[in-house]
Formats: sequence, C-alpha cells, structure tokens
Amino acid sequence: MRNARKQIFQLLTVDASPDPAYLEECRATLTALLPESEKNALRDTLFAFKKNRDEAHALLHDTSIAAEKRLAERLRLDAEALKLTERLLDTTEQVFLEHAEHGESDVKKTLRALLAEGRTLENRSVLLLIALALFIVFCAHRIKRQIIDPIESIRLYAGQLGTGVAVHSGKKSSIRTLSEITETLENLAVYLGQATVASEQIADERTRFKQMSLYDELTGLVNRRAFNDELASLWKKMGESGRPLGVIMLDVDKFKVYNDTFGHQAGDECLRHVAKTLARAVRASDVAARYGGEEFVALLPNADTHHALLIAERIREAVLSLKLTHPGAPTGYVSVSLGVASEIPKNTTKAQDLVHLADQALYRAKENGRNQSVAETNA
Repeated sequence: MRNARKQIFQLLTVDASPDPAYLEECRATLTALLPESEKNALRDTLFAFKKNRDEAHALLHDTSIAAEKRLAERLRLDAEALKLTERLLDTTEQVFLEHAEHGESDVKKTLRALLAEGRTLENRSVLLLIALALFIVFCAHRIKRQIIDPIESIRLYAGQLGTGVAVHSGKKSSIRTLSEITETLENLAVYLGQATVASEQIADERTRFKQMSLYDELTGLVNRRAFNDELASLWKKMGESGRPLGVIMLDVDKFKVYNDTFGHQAGDECLRHVAKTLARAVRASDVAARYGGEEFVALLPNADTHHALLIAERIREAVLSLKLTHPGAPTGYVSVSLGVASEIPKNTTKAQDLVHLADQALYRAKENGRNQSVAETNA
C-alpha cells in the first residue's frame, strides 16, 4: 500500500497537463487503495491540489513573468504540502497498526488493573465503615450501660427517696463515682425509711396530743381549753355582726352521791351518757364541752335568752328520759340543773362575763331544788 501511495504522489507532483481523465484516474486509484478513515483527508488535499493545478495551468497561458514566478512558488509549496501529508499518513498508519496489535491488550490490562484496585479500595472502605459502625454501637451500649442507665436509675431512686419510700434499686456501674453515688443513695434510703417511720409515729403522737389538748378523753367533747378558744372566736364574730351569743351551764344533780353509791366507774359511765345526750340535744352550730368534773357547757351562736332557755329545757328533758337510777336525785333518776345567759357582745363587756352570768343562773337553779333551767340577764 505504501509503494502504491508513493507512486500516486509522484504522478501528482510531475509537471503534466491537467487532464481530467488523468485526475479522475488518480482519484479512483486513491479511493481503492486508501482505507475509509483516510479518504476524507486525501480527498480534500486532492481537491485543493486540483484547484491549484487548474490555476497554475491558467497562469501558464499568461505571458507575464511575474505570473510564472508565482506559479512556480505555488507549485513548490504544493509539493511540500503533499510530502508533509505523505509523512503524516505514514505515521498515522504506523501508529494505527501498532495500536491494532498491542493497544487492545494493554488497555484491557490497564482497565482490569484499575477495576481490581477499585474493588479492593471499595472492599476496604466497606470493611472500615462496618468496623466504625460496630465501634460506635459498642461505645453507645457501653455508655448507656455504664453512665446513662445508672444516672437514670439514680434519678428515679432519688425521686422515690423524696416520698420516703424507695423501692427502686439503683443499677450498679463499673464507674467508681456512679457506684459510690448509688451506694450512698441506698444507705440514705435506709435512713430515710427509718426517719419516715419515726416521723409517722411523731405525727400520730402529735395528733393524739392535739386530741388530748382539745378534747376530753372521758366524754369525747371538747375540753375547757378548746371551749375558751371557741368562746373568744364566737364572741368576736357575734359582736361584729351584732347578733346574740347564748351560754348554757349545766351540772349533774347530786353527782357525788351517785359516785359514792355506784362507784367511780359507774360515775364515769353516767358522765358519758350525759355528754352524748348534750351533744345530740344542741344544734349543729352549737359547741358542747366538758367544763370540769360533772359540769358541762354549751355555746349557742345566734340564740337569745328565750331560744337558749328552750334548748336548755330540751337538754334537761333528754337527760331525765335516760332513766338512769339515782337515789340521791329529786326524781330518783339522774337529772341536771341548767343556767342560761345570752347577750349581744359589746366592747364594754367580756366573754367571761357571759359565762359568769350563766354560772350564776346555774347556782340559782340548784338553790331552787335542781332539775330545772334558770335564765340570768345582765342587769
């Protein structure tokens, strides 16, 4: 092929007439000999060469010396271009043949090597990511087990300690500080448990002492101390509202005789019956109290002398209806004498003055033969 190509270029470079048949023959020869990839380049070259040859032969007909020189120079340049084209084609063919023989295997080897290296790198990356993920999971589990869980357990445990009843045992941790905190809380739970029991006992004792300080142990009515507190409160309240406050003082008739006849236990039982009867006979807003010994008292808010006397009679009749045998009493049964007093509290009087009036009325009831109610007014 290379020899034929050289022959063609020699034919093209000789000084011959531009015969169209000759040029066509050259074109056909080139087309048959050259591969398809080089045809386009040579076709353009031949076209340019034909054009130049046509121009050259046209210029030859001119008698101008300058035209001949330009023609000669152009022909020389065309010849050099053709030689350069030939060398380019030879180099291209050589490179093409070399790559055709060896290039494919080298490329494949290179590609295979690159693919193998890529797979290795990918496998290493995957293994590294898996190892990193496992490490993170392990660290998270370790942190949760050794730090988060014990701290949460300590928080819950401490919250339960606030109630005094800690039933949630703190989770142990290998971390020394957290373990010591858990042990400290457990010890604190024991102390708080004991303190809770002690505080409950103290609360019960306080409740019992309060009951003892405000209520009479024998009868269950409020005692004299509580009565005095209620008297002061109602005296102020009634005075501010301008309403009356009534007081009833009552005493069990000949109670010493009853005690001496039936004994102290029977006497205590008699006082319990009288106290219950008194509590049932007064109104819900009234205050019934044991004043001392066999004496009882009742505070009657919003009760004038007339209404207080009616309530006193109701109490007397209720006690008499118990039919408790009493040889020393006027009727042969346990009876009571009652003194009644009522007034609207004023700044010029005191609450104890009202109690004193009721006590005077009680004294008159006893003098008049007992088992009766007597009202006293402040002259």
